[in-house]
Amino acid sequence: MKGKWRLAAVILAGVMFIVGVGFSAKETVPALVNQVQFVLNDREVQPSDRPGYYFNGVDYVPEALNYKGTNYVPLRFVAEVLGLKVAWDQETRSIILGETIAVPPVAPPDPEKKPSFQMLNPAEAPQGVRDLINRSRELELAQTITVGEETYLVVTRGVKPTGGYAVEIESVVDTGEEIEVQVRYVDPAPDAIVTQALTYPVALAVLPKVEKPVRFIGVDEAYIPQLWGLDYLEPVVAEGSTNIKLLSPTVQGSELTVRGVARVWEAALNWEILADGKVVDEGCLMTASGAPDWGYFSLTLPTRLAQGENYFLRLFWSSPKDGSPLDVVEVSLDSYRSEAKGR
Repeated sequence: MKGKWRLAAVILAGVMFIVGVGFSAKETVPALVNQVQFVLNDREVQPSDRPGYYFNGVDYVPEALNYKGTNYVPLRFVAEVLGLKVAWDQETRSIILGETIAVPPVAPPDPEKKPSFQMLNPAEAPQGVRDLINRSRELELAQTITVGEETYLVVTRGVKPTGGYAVEIESVVDTGEEIEVQVRYVDPAPDAIVTQALTYPVALAVLPKVEKPVRFIGVDEAYIPQLWGLDYLEPVVAEGSTNIKLLSPTVQGSELTVRGVARVWEAALNWEILADGKVVDEGCLMTASGAPDWGYFSLTLPTRLAQGENYFLRLFWSSPKDGSPLDVVEVSLDSYRSEAKGR
């Protein structure tokens, strides 16, 4: 209460000053601009976003004036801080302090919800989930797939040279706007005895169906790559590259749409059309996200390029060091078109 009492004493001084000005409007008195602190119940209160000033609705004015040893402060600011209504009656030239403003209670933020989830052996998952794991196991990638009323969290870590590597899903939290999944990577100890064979670490969890975005967060500064622009990885029909994968194309009328996913520098993917080994067309497209994440991409071409002619599509990304092509993928457009869905 000590801080509140000090503030109340300043209010009384301010009222006398303003009333005096009202009855002696032509009188000018010398005053000094004085910077003060406003403390209410041991908590400092700022008059505005500009130190030393109060915004009166039109302009910034000094937060305090000193006249003959007394500090005068903006009555409206102080009164409203204490929850009082302030009004001006022009006819009587009166400042009216009204009833206390009813401040509605602030509802506490909703606590984070932790949806129940269950770790699964991949062999126990539905066929569609097992297929997704099999085609993703060589990639470092976190995905979700919904089957019926359940959503599956699939985290693969790619190919590892030995046993002893693992992936763990530690927690699942509903923040209200998204689902956050905490993921931990486990590596074998330097002196551990491990299987001397290639392994494919994977973690699989299931939880009730979710319709919010899912974000995977690595523990201990690990980064968990995700796939952007596509719900989950579809079957790959042509690869030949670690970081560029071609998915089934679509054909509609005179257009052939090349589809795929890539993990490339700054999401920039180059393409070329070749005929008899010579480049006849070229360009650059943007994937849905850049490395280390995977991004979906599509490229629309005339169907005539895939109708028996000797046209090839070449995809690659350029080295940031010297511009040389990396992860080159080259396919016959005629053969690629044969992979179209519903052809």
